[in-house]
Amino acid sequence: IGDMAPLLALLLAALLGSGRACPEPCACVDKYAHQFADCAYKELQAVPAGLPSNVTTLSLSANKISSLPRGAFAEVTQVSSLWLAHNEIAAIEPGALAVLVQLKNLDISHNQIVEFPWQDLRNLSALQLLKMNNNRMAAVPPGAFRTLKDLRSLRINNNRFATLECQVQVVFTTKKEIPSLIIIVVVSIFLLLLAPLPLLGATWCHLLAKLQAKPYKLIMKAQNPDQMEKRMAADFDPRASYLESEKNFGPGEAGEAEDEEEEEEEAGDEEGARWRRGREGESAAELEREESVAASSMAESQPPPPPPPPPP
Repeated sequence: IGDMAPLLALLLAALLGSGRACPEPCACVDKYAHQFADCAYKELQAVPAGLPSNVTTLSLSANKISSLPRGAFAEVTQVSSLWLAHNEIAAIEPGALAVLVQLKNLDISHNQIVEFPWQDLRNLSALQLLKMNNNRMAAVPPGAFRTLKDLRSLRINNNRFATLECQVQVVFTTKKEIPSLIIIVVVSIFLLLLAPLPLLGATWCHLLAKLQAKPYKLIMKAQNPDQMEKRMAADFDPRASYLESEKNFGPGEAGEAEDEEEEEEEAGDEEGARWRRGREGESAAELEREESVAASSMAESQPPPPPPPPPP
């Protein structure tokens, strides 16, 4: 036994190291039987090496990371929540995210991403929250979100989309494709043209201009939601999924863009509340009129006409 003591000590150190070692300057803690690695606000320029393999939540927000090469997350394939907001990410190499097959929450908002490796989403079928807002993306390919059957919240606002492909919108609005997606999707402030949208299944699409010089919102809601969807609409709070909100960005860090995003979320919450209350009031009446127009368009297999101007 005495001869085996050094070997046992080495084995024990290796086991402890693989489960609890944490690279500087990150902090790794156990929360609710999950390993949380907090690497936010550390001036990091790359994803740190040597993270524990059992990490399930990885926060890399508010650093200076400029790229995500293939293999960046090879050591942490059990991650289910990955926060990368407020970095300087301009390039994501294809395959960099594909290894995260257990990922449920992904936030890459507030970066400089022009080209996103859309093919990686095919491996991320467990995604429930996807934030891609405030980047420089100009296009979303058809079928990009087709495999995300559990997607509940998607933010793609404040990019540089000139158009949204009709095929992409069909994925959003077809209940068969993404049955659980009943959250408001905010599209780009650069949205210039919305392609004609065929209305399919039990869902409809409504393009709403909040205010002049404000972003357009593309709102997807089921006309005849089943009981599960009704419960989800009543109980699901989009804000609850944004775990990165534990990090409060100061005015100098977040800027006016973050304030505008908060305004959009509040407007979205208000819109959802109006829907759950039976769409009461003047706004409800307007939405009902537009819903009738959408239903007529569906029967005629024609895209709906633009909504009537609001009353003076």
